[in-house]
Amino acid sequence: MESYTRLFSGIIQSTIWGEPHHVRIVWVTMLALADRDGVVHSSVPGLAHAARVTLDECSDAMKRLLSPDEWSRSPEEGGRRVVEVPGGWLLVNHAKYRDLGIPSKPHLRGDRRGYVYYAGVDERVKIGFSTNPWARIKEMKTAIPNLALLAVERGPLSLEGERQTQFDEFHVEHEWFAHVGRLANHIRQISARQPGQRSAVAATPSADRSAGATVPSASASASAKKKSKRARPDPIGFAEWYDAYPRHTNRSAASKVYLKAIGKLGDSAGPKVLLDAAVAFTAYCRRTAIPLDKTPHPSTWLNQERWENDYAEQAEAELRSSTETRHEREPDHRADKAAREHDEPDRTLPTL
Repeated sequence: MESYTRLFSGIIQSTIWGEPHHVRIVWVTMLALADRDGVVHSSVPGLAHAARVTLDECSDAMKRLLSPDEWSRSPEEGGRRVVEVPGGWLLVNHAKYRDLGIPSKPHLRGDRRGYVYYAGVDERVKIGFSTNPWARIKEMKTAIPNLALLAVERGPLSLEGERQTQFDEFHVEHEWFAHVGRLANHIRQISARQPGQRSAVAATPSADRSAGATVPSASASASAKKKSKRARPDPIGFAEWYDAYPRHTNRSAASKVYLKAIGKLGDSAGPKVLLDAAVAFTAYCRRTAIPLDKTPHPSTWLNQERWENDYAEQAEAELRSSTETRHEREPDHRADKAAREHDEPDRTLPTL
C-alpha cells in the first residue's frame, strides 16, 4: 500500500542533517516507507536493502536513530527519532508533522471521517484510525500474522484520540492497550451491534469471557492499569519460543533480547529459526543429560546467538566422546588374563 510523507525544509536545520551520509539516507528511506500511523514495517536487512546501504551502515544508523539526542528540538522520547514497536519502528514525531500547518484541508484534519478500529493479537489491542480498516489490517498482517480485526466505529479522526484517552488505564505503549476490563467490554458491545462486520471477534482473556462480565470498580481498574503497564506485550512468536526453551527464568529480559534477535534474522524467517533452534537445544539437553539449572538463561542463549549451533551434530560428538572415554577407563580383562597366562609357568611340563 503506497503512502505519502511530507518533507519539511526544516530538516536541513535539524540535528539529523549533521549525521553521517548513511544515517541521513536511512532516515529519509524510513520517512518514505512509513504508513499513515508513522510505523515502518521492516527489519534491519530489509531496510538496508531499501536504502541501498550496507548492513553494517544500516545497523549503525538504527543505533543512532534509537538513541537519545540531547540537542534535538523535540523532547519526546528523550530526543529519539524512532522507537521499536512490534514488527518494526515508530517514527516518534510522524503524527505531529503529518498534520502540521494544513488545517484548511478537511481530509487531513481531525474531522476527517473514517473508522476507529480495534485490532487484537494475544492479550493486547491496537486502537487506530483508517478510512479502510480492512485493508489496513491486511497490510499489518505482513508483520503481525495473527492480528485480527475485532471491531470498528464510524467517526472522525478525533474519535481515535478520545478512545485512547477513555481507556488510558489499560495503555501499554504507543497505540497498544491491554485487552481487559472496560476496553474488552466496549469492543464486545461494538461488535454485537455489527453482525455483518467483515471479521470475527477474537477471544478475550478468560477473566472477560463470560457474558455477565461487569465493569470493574475503581480499585480494580487501578490494579489493571498497574498490571498492564508492568506487563509489556511479547514480541510476535516469543511465547512459543519461550515455552520450547528448556529453562524458564527472567522472561522480561529474554523478551527484549528476542526482539533484537528477530531484527538480525528478519521478521519473516526469524521466529521460525529461533523456535526450531530452541526445540533442537532442548532435545540436545535431554540426550546429553544436562540438568536444567545448568543450561544458559534464555537471554544469554539469545545474546550469544546460539541458535546458529548444530545441536544434533554436537550431541552426537559429545556422546561419541563420552563412550570413547569410558572405554579407555574400563580395564581390559582379556589383556589381563593373557598377561597372567604368560607369566605363569607351564604346569603341563615336568619340572627338572
